[in-house]
Formats: sequence, structure tokens, C-alpha cells
Amino acid sequence: MLTLTNNEMTAFLNNDSAARTQANISRRAQTLFQNGYTVDESSVTGLYFITGPQGQEYQVNIGTALGNHCDCAAFDKYATCKHFQAVDLMQRDEAQAAEYDAQDAYDPCELAFA
Repeated sequence: MLTLTNNEMTAFLNNDSAARTQANISRRAQTLFQNGYTVDESSVTGLYFITGPQGQEYQVNIGTALGNHCDCAAFDKYATCKHFQAVDLMQRDEAQAAEYDAQDAYDPCELAFA
């Protein structure tokens, strides 16, 4: 039989709770824009403004001189949030789409007969 000390049990429960929190944030990030949030990209690379369905505004920095940050309370508490993760997912999707477009532009048959 496995027995845990109080400290081990507390650590286990804290880790489980943290994992659940991270999973919840990730799940909510995946549907953020479908749930009425909008994003505006600044002229400053990596700076985004998120507006919620009720007009609440958040500033998200990804890879800027200021580092990675969102000015919402969740980011301060968990070092991540749905706004930050949604912008990160959006950036990844855009990069992947650009990669596919570049692959489509390359036609190996053109080089073979040039």
C-alpha cells in the first residue's frame, strides 16, 4: 500500500490542481475568438490588443522587448492566460499557413524542365 506524508499529498494535490488550471486555460484559448473576442495587431511586432465581448481590453506581448506578458489578472497569477495562448496559437497557425503557401509556390516540375 502506498502511503503519502501530508507534505507529499499537498504537493500532489497542488500539481494536480495546477495541471487542471493549465488545461482549462488552454481549452478556453482554443475557442477565444469563436466566443466573441477580437484581436488587433499593433504596428509594434509582437504586440496585440484583445477585446472581449463586453468591451474589456487586454494587451498581449509575445516575444517583444517587454517579454511575454498579458495585462490580465490570470497572467499575473498563472504566468499564462487564455488571451496569451490564443494569440500564440494564432501566430502558429499563421506561420503554418505561410509555410504551406511557400510549399505550394514551389513546383519541382518547373525546375526539372527549365
